[in-house]
Amino acid sequence: MSLKTYEQILSTIDPRVSKAAKLRALYPVIEQNIHAGARLGMIVDDLEQLGISMSYAVFQNALSRIRKNNKTSEPKNSNSPIPAPPPVTAIPSPVPAPAVTAPPKRIENPIDLRAIRDMAIDLNALREEGLANRRQKKNDEH
Repeated sequence: MSLKTYEQILSTIDPRVSKAAKLRALYPVIEQNIHAGARLGMIVDDLEQLGISMSYAVFQNALSRIRKNNKTSEPKNSNSPIPAPPPVTAIPSPVPAPAVTAPPKRIENPIDLRAIRDMAIDLNALREEGLANRRQKKNDEH
């Protein structure tokens, strides 16, 4: 590992700051070591030698919190230019729903659903049709 690098970074920090603040300062070097193949247990041992004692679980939790904070704050702190929005093209006008007198045979898109929802239903005619169907069934049975 790079104990000397850790020591250099820690020498620039007030020794009275919290362990989490020290880990945040060491985070870039810790990530480099992890990407180079170092295991978290090895890093915990190195930190122990430098006087930052913590368990493996505490280190893992602190590291995940630092990563999470870095992910959420990256766009705010990045110096990269803000990407330009895509060029505005002519917005197509919405296609009006066709006049529907009967429900569509298949529902294939939201327009079909809206047509069914907005259909005018004559409840009296529907009742009469139901009664006529019942009468016909009774007549067919006899």
